[in-house]
Amino acid sequence: MKKMTITFSRSLLAAIGILSLLAWALPPASPAQASAPAQDPTPVGSPLVGDALVIPEEVRSQMLEGQSATESDAPGDYETSGFMAGKVAVGLILPESIGGTENWTLAERQAVKAEVFDGLEAWESWWNTLGGATPGGLDFVVDMTGDAVADTEADYDPLVHNIASEPITMNQSEEGTWMNQALAVIPGPTGARYTAGSSYFENLYAYSNDLRVQNDADWAFVIFVVDSSEDEDGKFADFISDYSYLYGPAVVMTYGNDDRSIDDMNWALARETAHIFGAAYQKNDCGGATQQYGYLGIANAYCGIANPLGEGTPRLMYDGTGQPDSITLQQVGWRDTDGDHVFDPLDTAPVVLFSPYPEDPTIHTNLVYEESSAWTNLRYRAYDTPLAATVCEYYTNGVSNYCYYNFYEDPSTDPSPSVTINTIASIQYQVDGAGDWFDATPVNALDSDYEQYSFSTGELAGGKHTIKVKASNSRGVFSSVATDEVTVAVSPTNDFIENAIQISALNYNHAVDTENATVGGTYTDPIPPSCGSGADLRSVWYKYTPTTDDEIYLDTFGSTYDTILSVWRSDDVTISAEEFVGCNDDANLDNQSEMSFIPETDVNYYFLVTQYSSTKPSASAENEDVSGQEEERLFLRVYNAIDIDVTIGGDIKGEYRLKFGEEKREYYDFSGGPVVVDAMEGADVVSAIRLQSYVNNTLYS
Repeated sequence: MKKMTITFSRSLLAAIGILSLLAWALPPASPAQASAPAQDPTPVGSPLVGDALVIPEEVRSQMLEGQSATESDAPGDYETSGFMAGKVAVGLILPESIGGTENWTLAERQAVKAEVFDGLEAWESWWNTLGGATPGGLDFVVDMTGDAVADTEADYDPLVHNIASEPITMNQSEEGTWMNQALAVIPGPTGARYTAGSSYFENLYAYSNDLRVQNDADWAFVIFVVDSSEDEDGKFADFISDYSYLYGPAVVMTYGNDDRSIDDMNWALARETAHIFGAAYQKNDCGGATQQYGYLGIANAYCGIANPLGEGTPRLMYDGTGQPDSITLQQVGWRDTDGDHVFDPLDTAPVVLFSPYPEDPTIHTNLVYEESSAWTNLRYRAYDTPLAATVCEYYTNGVSNYCYYNFYEDPSTDPSPSVTINTIASIQYQVDGAGDWFDATPVNALDSDYEQYSFSTGELAGGKHTIKVKASNSRGVFSSVATDEVTVAVSPTNDFIENAIQISALNYNHAVDTENATVGGTYTDPIPPSCGSGADLRSVWYKYTPTTDDEIYLDTFGSTYDTILSVWRSDDVTISAEEFVGCNDDANLDNQSEMSFIPETDVNYYFLVTQYSSTKPSASAENEDVSGQEEERLFLRVYNAIDIDVTIGGDIKGEYRLKFGEEKREYYDFSGGPVVVDAMEGADVVSAIRLQSYVNNTLYS
């Protein structure tokens, strides 16, 4: 949330400024393109002059909602009417003095109701003609009872709210007195009434925002209609009649409607509603053609021009009746720059934030994408990107501008104010680029322009997977697709000591791909190796319970990476250092391991094979490590020695323990096999060589 302070002095906005017509004007709207309300197009009496006000200085210090990718760009509490689109909630308040001369009759109240609905429906009609293709439409709803909930025209009449003052006898500048009295008696949605604000404007904004919330609306403003049926001129004491505040939050009208009578109130309200959404007056004292207005900063190019080329007549903001011209339409936000039949403030697109999965590769087979306190840098969010309000200087050649930008810009906190009424309509994900898109789970209901989401992929097989996410907004526009590629590493079955492979008998050989065994950080072995710097990368476990005390030999010859062999004796998986048997890191030039030990019978022995380093091998040490290659293959052999009788010339000359043999042999020729006979000082000598050898990591027998 961002704070910003904006100050304006109270002034009548007589008229307004202009950029060049060529730069800003829409194609002229002809009478055939937009129909006026059903009433007689000829206004009764003269048009109003100088009826647009700005909020006074003392209430312009405001806190606005954040305008960034980390917070919502939906309209804030003080942004009640940025551009005319979407749903607009209106509160209709009819104050009546207690014991005064002005007293509302049922007929008067029903007449006001009819004129108010006609004036608002005029804008709905123009939207349907000019902006019907823009999703979301334009819909005005009216609260006539003061509870902030919209009422149907057919079923309700406006309630009268009794106050102490007689508004029509007061000056316009004294509006705060009777407005606060009226706001203090309307119930609101909870019956708490509106008295807590530091000013009547704060109370007005509070009611406006209740209107917005209770009716799920985008914008809101309040209409006060003051009874003047007994007043001589139907005006306030200072001769002001109907007026409104630029960008809200209020419209004030008298029953006498200046000298135009109640029958013309619909046109007066249509024009005041244009002011509420940033449009300028165009006739007498309209300020000049260079003043800029509205969310889009549109110059008031038709200021003082009775019959601009290409425009129909009468014109709402010049004549007080008839349809709005192209300048007015743009000032309330109805401009379509790219010709896609969507007005610019609604022509937005969403963005999706999709952080990569925090572990890659991962041993998780069901990937859960969600923000959490454990991973504070993850972002799974979707938000709409608003059209920034057009930048306007506060003054141009000494002439004031009254753009939305001027009202809400703050150089230090919000140099580019912007709002959107589009919401995030869907957030979807897809796994591996085939099949359906599935709905992600929003943290809250999909009802705002900024949403956080989560989802899980379901069970995935080992290997690389592609996860995609996209979002759409309420206009039906999709974001770009965000993609994450993550490798699911399916662990060997004996990755953890609890799942150690039980060796039933020797001799035992086993080959396994350890690429997806735990690398560290995810799982810790109960005890690290006591050699090889204690490295316990990609560990796998085996278990053997010998039935004899024959010496046991282990090696990892033929494996494709640098191994470490460790042995413990233990009754269970909670191994301690005191149960250590032995450890070996490098036993040959290929950095594999070999060791032996003499066991005790009926004792559990745990064999651990780990990888020495996760560092990729250097060019000068090809076998130093092969982590990151397509395969990390472990070959483990566990075996006992074999006794053979050595026979020379038919005579047994003794026994020889042959480690790598798999069967006993009774005779070896002098010229082959493991036996070499040589004479050394007359004594027969028998020696043996290994039956198997490795050359370039290949086993030969």
